[in-house]
Amino acid sequence: SQINFQVPFEIAGTIETQLAVRFNGNIGNTIPLRVTATAPNLYNGSFHADGTAISSTNPAKAGETVILFATGQGIVSPAIGTGEIAAGTDYKPEASVRVQLASQDLIIHYAGLAPGTAGVMQLNVQLPPAIATGNWPVVLAIAGAASQEEVFIAVR
Repeated sequence: SQINFQVPFEIAGTIETQLAVRFNGNIGNTIPLRVTATAPNLYNGSFHADGTAISSTNPAKAGETVILFATGQGIVSPAIGTGEIAAGTDYKPEASVRVQLASQDLIIHYAGLAPGTAGVMQLNVQLPPAIATGNWPVVLAIAGAASQEEVFIAVR
């Protein structure tokens, strides 16, 4: 009931393309798909530097560097082919990246393709040292396009 796919880097600069699903040799209806340079979308979940999930029972600490994952970063440099696995941390978005927690800008230590993945962006961001305890919304903006506002980070 769900299909995950990577929009090809090769269609950058186009305004619209067509999307069709092929399953067992059958092609479904073709639908128009609007193309934008970036369309950030945060994965629902954040992680401590040791890889454990941040939650209400395992919250982040003020000033801690946490890891987020996203898609929709647009073109990266150096270029990488669609579906190619990022073999390191060299692949950075060409567009500007901004991350906010509770409307406060975060320090970004890394923003680029997640090593070992295809088309997934990793963000290592530092939480404000004076942020209050709470469950705070985090928003990713790339080239001015903002992600959804339904992702939260628990902080104590």
